[in-house]
Parts: sequence; C-alpha cells; structure tokens
Amino acid sequence: MGTVPSQVVDYIDLVYPQFADGMQHEPGVGCANGTPVTAGHQTASFKTLIDLVDRLDESVRPTGEAETKLVAAMNSLRTVLELFAGKDPAYSTNMKPVKGYNTHPVLAIHQVMSSLPDQAIPDTITGLCFIEDEVYRDDLRADIASVESLLAVKQWKATMVIAGSVMEALLLYTLLAASKDEAMESASRADLRCAKNEPDLWHLSDYVKVALDLKIISQTCASAALIAGDCRNLVHPGKELREEKKAARKDAYSAVAGLEHVLADVTTWWESRETPPVT
Repeated sequence: MGTVPSQVVDYIDLVYPQFADGMQHEPGVGCANGTPVTAGHQTASFKTLIDLVDRLDESVRPTGEAETKLVAAMNSLRTVLELFAGKDPAYSTNMKPVKGYNTHPVLAIHQVMSSLPDQAIPDTITGLCFIEDEVYRDDLRADIASVESLLAVKQWKATMVIAGSVMEALLLYTLLAASKDEAMESASRADLRCAKNEPDLWHLSDYVKVALDLKIISQTCASAALIAGDCRNLVHPGKELREEKKAARKDAYSAVAGLEHVLADVTTWWESRETPPVT
C-alpha cells in the first residue's frame, strides 16, 4: 500500500503552514506572488513532496480535472528543481503559479489531496442502502473495506477495533430506527446497567442483547457478535497488561465473523420492513 492523501496534506501543513487552510495568502515563503524561492531551503522539501505524491496508492489517485491539476502542479515543481540543479545553495528564483490555475504548485497539490479520501471503497463493498445519510453510509462502507484490508495484512488489533465499531454503529442505528423507547424498555427488562443511559452510550454487548430481545438479530448472530466483543476487549491496554494477552489471528477472524453476522441480520431486518427508507 502506498501513501494516502492525508499524509501529503499533513506534510504540506507542516512545511508550508501558509497553505494549511487551502487558501493562498500573501506574503509567505514560496508564495506565487514573486517571493524568491531559495534552492537551499526548498529543494529537499520539493523532492519529498514529489516522492510522497508519486507513491500515492493507486486506489485513491485523482481522476478528471483533479488529475490534470495535480500533474500540472507536479510538473511545475519538477521544473523548478531542474532550474536549481547544480546551482549554488544561495541561488533563488521566483516561483511561478501553475499555468491555467493561478495557484502556487504546493497549494494546488494541497487542494487536490484534500479532496481525496484516504481509502477508496471497493465496488465489492455494497449494501447499507437502509442508511439514508449518504455520507454516513459511505463512512461505514469505508470502515468495512478497512476491516478487509487490515485483515489481509495481518493487523489483528486494528481489524478487531474497526469491526467492533461498525457493529456498534449498525446496531445503534437499527435500534433507534425500530424504537428508542422499546430499546430502553428492553434494557430495563433485562436489568442491564446501560438502561440508565442513552443508547448512544451503550456498549456492544448491550446493543447485541437488546437487538436479540427485539428480534432484530438471531441467536446465532448474537453469539457471534458477543464473541467478537470479547475478542475486541483484548485490545484494551489495561487488559493486555493484566492478563498478558495479545490480539491474535483467531481473535481478528472472530471479530470479522461477528461483523458479517450483524451485517446480514440487520440487512434482513430492514428488508422485512413494510415501508423501508428510500435508497
């Protein structure tokens, strides 16, 4: 996996803070208003920025107009580096704005990178159409994609954390849609400690037990999700120290299995509703 857009943005914010808000300000070191750009001060930074962009993961590279703008900005930086090559460190030249965009090339790169997600959502990650908020839906789909990616590279702890958070989000969203009052009553009937709190403050095990009671999920799903929750608890630093346990492959796979069960049962529940939300 290559670099991600936020890494590029963070580097620019660190080295060129005048561009951190995505706007061009005057005056500023290396701005496109004719301020001299000194080779000794800028060459290494430009090279680092170019390397970061060149290593950008293929899945999140820009397309269309954003790609054109990025290529133009990168070529502007490369041209300046060619001018600097072999020059005395004191040599300076005026940094020209990217032709056609009237923008400093570093700022242009910042703007393009800021518009890109750190992870593209694969076409294989579908579903969640019952979530009306498109941004929230895509956030969860991106998290599900992250679970798959992290599992593939053996990041057991991260896999468990994100899988657990997605399960919580899906169950909370569904419980609130079913009936917040019924969810609270169910928690009270089961004498769960969470009953005195708002649902958004509950833990995964609480969501699972209430969802099972309200017949949103099956017993098989509940069992898998509770096992996943127990596995995720291993990642708490205090528990790791007390019990000398570390996240392992089997724990990560259990968390993913729990997520798959929750996804399937929650989706089935939504599909069974007489008047589902517009997708």
